[in-house]
Amino acid sequence: MFSCVYIVLLALCFESAFSGDVYKAAIVDSAKDFNVNNYEALIHEASKSGADILVLPEEVLSKTDLETCGRCVHNYDEIVKTISNAAQSARMYVATHVYEKIKCQEGDDLVRSNLVFDRRGDVVSVYRKSLNNANCNATYSNTATFSTDFGVKFEVIMEEDLVMKNVKDMGLRNYVLLGAWGHQNRFLSASHFASSWAYITKANVISSNGVHSNTGKRIKYGNIIVNILEKIGNDHPQIITSPSNTVSEDWGQYIIRPLDLERSTHGYKESVCHGQFCCQFYVKTAGTKLKDVTYGLVAYDGLFNIGRGHIVGSQSCALVACAGLYKRSCFLQSENNSTNVYFEKITITGNFSKSGVQFPTFLTTTQTTINNFDLQHQFTQKHVKVNTEIYDMNDLLRFGIFSREYNSDFVSEGGKNSSENLDFTDYISSENVQEFFDYIWIRLRIVIFVVSIYILEMM
Repeated sequence: MFSCVYIVLLALCFESAFSGDVYKAAIVDSAKDFNVNNYEALIHEASKSGADILVLPEEVLSKTDLETCGRCVHNYDEIVKTISNAAQSARMYVATHVYEKIKCQEGDDLVRSNLVFDRRGDVVSVYRKSLNNANCNATYSNTATFSTDFGVKFEVIMEEDLVMKNVKDMGLRNYVLLGAWGHQNRFLSASHFASSWAYITKANVISSNGVHSNTGKRIKYGNIIVNILEKIGNDHPQIITSPSNTVSEDWGQYIIRPLDLERSTHGYKESVCHGQFCCQFYVKTAGTKLKDVTYGLVAYDGLFNIGRGHIVGSQSCALVACAGLYKRSCFLQSENNSTNVYFEKITITGNFSKSGVQFPTFLTTTQTTINNFDLQHQFTQKHVKVNTEIYDMNDLLRFGIFSREYNSDFVSEGGKNSSENLDFTDYISSENVQEFFDYIWIRLRIVIFVVSIYILEMM
């Protein structure tokens, strides 16, 4: 009898000790459509799951709404009051993203705000950014943090911070991510890049469209998904890609070599250089049924426009899917959620600047948990050699390395070989000429082969 009681007490102590190392973060099922009218009900539903913190879904505003903040004028105070009362009643931390309009003599300032409420309904964190920079002299902070009664300190960030902020200066292990921004480049949007960001920082990232953590424990409660996260962060990171059936990018500044899918069935190597920055590729495919999808091997070293006047330094090596025009416009839409190309192995290697931070990048046509992936850094005296590999992948739209060169932000490219800075004589003598002939040769090689056989048979 005594031994049974001892075992039960030991189990309870172990469970209590373990629960002290984790917390419960809740998000709303993104497959369902909710708006501000559902916030109160969602908060009470989440409280029944025992969640410590809930991140509410973001209200998606149209371009017109963002320009005029049409719904920001009348309901900001109402939304804040509703969430505050519900958080107090539910005894739970709640994070939300709201829009507001601030009037001043200079005009109307449209503001994006991340707000966090504690269990008493008090606002414990405010992170605000202006949408139109109306110079209303409002106070905006570069950082926003809050500490909880369950022993976790969070930093609150917005989508663009994943790219803009130097991760070397971000020392926390838990983040709340809210505030969609709309990157021109899909692979840098929060729904795709947050997983790569969490992989490199080894942090828990809680966002309205997913939770990136290391436990893998997710429990569904009606409209609520609860994730059990370790307070110390994400020591064994895992990348989960969100589905994407459309890629649209301008590769005008990139150096691109078309992937030779015929040679890739046997495995082949290719080197692509942008000035002095070079990327080495090894690609092996199997069972390829090529339709309208082609792939390019790209390299880039220079400034990178991420929208809204923000130009940042970057270096990139990537394999990308492309259809339509060869380079100036790369557009792909996969209606069947398949690219019909199966990659047995892709290896990408590059010597990157030591001042940067290198992230893996992925785009796939279906939601995929990346288990067959590796990323290695080798530091040398002048560079950091980054090698990434992936095995047995299909439905791949993008795979590569994106390095944020923070020291190059908002600095003239100078001697870098951006096509925007080259005059015509520079352009025709650059790598672009070789790109063009590589493209023509790969496309015409089969035709030349068929014609040659026909001529031989006629002789």
